[in-house]
Amino acid sequence: TRCDDERPALREIGVGHRVACHWVEDIAAGRLTRHEVTPVAVDFESSADLPRP
Repeated sequence: TRCDDERPALREIGVGHRVACHWVEDIAAGRLTRHEVTPVAVDFESSADLPRP
């Protein structure tokens, strides 16, 4: 799947709400069903490719 092959970009989808998900728009539109995932903490110091908050 795309999730296995590609790391999604961390994007802001609302004020103070960021998500790294390829499918956030499809989930919000009801085209895909949500499911639980385990959040992963990000160390911004070692992740230079991620946008800063």
